[in-house]
Amino acid sequence: MILRISRRAAVLFFATLAAILPCTSCRATPQTPPVHAVIPSAENLLPADTLFLLAVPDCKALREAGHQSPQWLFWNDPAMKPFHDKFIAKWNAEFTGPLERDLGVKLSDFADLPQGQLALAITQNGWNGTNDVELGVLLLLDARDKSDLLKTNLTRLRNKWTEAGKSLRTETLHGISFLVVPLLSSDVPDALTYFSPKRRHVQEPGLENKPSPPGELFVGQFESLLIVGNSQEAINTVSARLTGGSNPSLDNNPLFAADLLSRFHGRPLCYGWFNARNSFDALAHLPNPGAYNLMSRVPWNKILNASGLAGLKTVSFTYDQSREGMQAGFFISVPDTSREGIIKMIASAPKDANPPAFVPADAVKFWRWRVDGQKSWAALEKMFANISPLALNSLNSFLDIANSNVQRLDPNFDVRKNLIGNLGDDWMGYQKKPPERLQPI
Repeated sequence: MILRISRRAAVLFFATLAAILPCTSCRATPQTPPVHAVIPSAENLLPADTLFLLAVPDCKALREAGHQSPQWLFWNDPAMKPFHDKFIAKWNAEFTGPLERDLGVKLSDFADLPQGQLALAITQNGWNGTNDVELGVLLLLDARDKSDLLKTNLTRLRNKWTEAGKSLRTETLHGISFLVVPLLSSDVPDALTYFSPKRRHVQEPGLENKPSPPGELFVGQFESLLIVGNSQEAINTVSARLTGGSNPSLDNNPLFAADLLSRFHGRPLCYGWFNARNSFDALAHLPNPGAYNLMSRVPWNKILNASGLAGLKTVSFTYDQSREGMQAGFFISVPDTSREGIIKMIASAPKDANPPAFVPADAVKFWRWRVDGQKSWAALEKMFANISPLALNSLNSFLDIANSNVQRLDPNFDVRKNLIGNLGDDWMGYQKKPPERLQPI
């Protein structure tokens, strides 16, 4: 695998997540003031080597905003009721019901747990692309004043695992007690096998077939915070930070700190962050163990350099909602001198992007992209050539086929000359409100 998160660890991790978290469509209940100290934000708790973070700073706020969104109102519109009811019934019959039976819990019993922040993170955990270390996975959930309910649910899960004959043990890290559950492939709930198909194993000649080492799942609670992870190293950092330790955290990472100030300072409803520099650097150093391993035969170093992904520093997105509607932003951070391939193709020039005079005032949607089409096409050809001469030949063959098909209708038309050669640096589109339908008299 490229990113070494075992199938067993990933599936059982999300099985535990499904047992603890509710359906986000459940109605929020009246809240009382929190009885515990405020839990630090995710960036103050997660390890500095975090590669990916998906965070919801306030689950209650996200839930309330979601219930006011057009998508939610459309889903619950009376006209959608037949489809809505049929979909929910099929979902409950084929997924929710079997999963509840496998886990021995009722998911509806946990509807009130997500009250504060929710963070799902992937940490480097010592992985460098050349070793067999698996990436760390961490889940943090703040239940706020529902900490007693969280404690009760964890006790039920522990009893369920004990009754199932699991060899559980307890680990204490910085004064926080964690239940450690062994991760076995046989423990995967049948309801989740649909989302985790089995992979066909390929035995390479001359190489010893080593079974994957067993994994573990750490589950613990600190005041109102649920902590779940598959790595003791990552869990140790969270525990230390919660109890006053000074272990390096994500906010000490200069790449994240820069995006935190420029992208996430307004506390959006949801945001995501990806450390592209460290991830792609490890990917570029993947070894080539044998010709039978498809992923190892891919020239990742060439692809990353030619596509410009090797110059990426971070990728992030934000989601927010206001009276004006949904607001979403997607950001990539890459220095000007490192913009090659795809990055160079999509980079827009600092030119006017306001609506031109011919766009009508009653337009309801408008977009404008100031990118030079001919320069972007030249960057595409250069990228294919740098990856492989065969890739460039395939692109040219595709153009030749398109040219032949078009010339059946117009022998004088040439795709390269008349289409690509006329690409400009101004792309735009707008949409007007549809006309009102006449009402019958």
